[in-house]
Amino acid sequence: MKKLDALHYKIVETLCNLEMFFPPSFFDIMIHLMVHLVREAKLCGPVWARWMYPFERSMKVLKSYVRNHYRPEASMVECYISEEAVEFCSEYMSGVEAIGISKPRNNSDGVDKGLRGNGTVTTVSRAELDQAQLVVLQNNPEIQSYIIDHIELLRSMIPNKIKNKQKWVIDEHNKTFCQWLKNTILTKLGEKNHGLSTELKRISLGASIDVIKHQAYIVEGKRFHTKSRDDARLVQNSGVSVVAEAMHFASAKDNNPISGTMTYYGVVEEIWELDYSLFRIPLLKCSWVDNNTGVKTDELGFTLVDLSKKGSKNDPFIMASQAKQEHDNESDSDDRDYLRTDIEEGIWVDYGE
Repeated sequence: MKKLDALHYKIVETLCNLEMFFPPSFFDIMIHLMVHLVREAKLCGPVWARWMYPFERSMKVLKSYVRNHYRPEASMVECYISEEAVEFCSEYMSGVEAIGISKPRNNSDGVDKGLRGNGTVTTVSRAELDQAQLVVLQNNPEIQSYIIDHIELLRSMIPNKIKNKQKWVIDEHNKTFCQWLKNTILTKLGEKNHGLSTELKRISLGASIDVIKHQAYIVEGKRFHTKSRDDARLVQNSGVSVVAEAMHFASAKDNNPISGTMTYYGVVEEIWELDYSLFRIPLLKCSWVDNNTGVKTDELGFTLVDLSKKGSKNDPFIMASQAKQEHDNESDSDDRDYLRTDIEEGIWVDYGE
């Protein structure tokens, strides 16, 4: 209700601007109706209980049933009963699709079956593979106890000359944890009754350096595309966001970092599928926006994200299951690339050119 007055002012201003470009014949009753919508909403409340459009749509369906114009009522009743009977039978029998209900396109995880081929096998650098491997390890519940042990070990090894001890521990943990965990697991495997699960053994030993890269992937009913694939498409599926907890340092000398949860926005650049021999894990390699300079909120509550402001370059990977699918559309209201999002409804990506 607080935003209605602003919306009314905007629509009046918009119509005045349109009068400078369009002839009077353009402004029929439907165009003029928009001036009264705010006042109508204030006086009458929600429209679902007072508008006639749902009933008109229902009547349109009933009229389409008519086959004998001499007996329209009988045609409606007969067709309606026939449709109800068919739908009941189709729902009663398992494995039969109901009439008028399309089959879900994203009903299973894995490679988008609409693409030709099953991805490209690419040999990546060891540094990139370690970054991806670290993301997989940090998001596995069985690894959490090993993370705590490794951090405690690093804290006991902090050099005296290091001023920012907390940042040193985090940096060293990210650099050495993958190899440390691999050596630890290999040592435990030499023991009897080690109790390690098959998944833990495979993940800790690392993925193959030959990574399968895809242009599209389906995870938990959500379809993800790379930015290069979306450049030639009208429907955009490369915009993502993720809520993550991170340590925030005021400067390189800050010894008291603050742990906070933030929402990060980005665009999918590559889709990786790490091969662990017995199973595969999909990851999204994204280009993230700097939250300090590239994200702002406008007066209507929309979050504007400038895609030209890059950030978090050292952490490009996220688990595909963590990404929030953002639905995009096009606009040419600006000459820059940006994301426009409603906090409750989702994101729209505008590619200016």
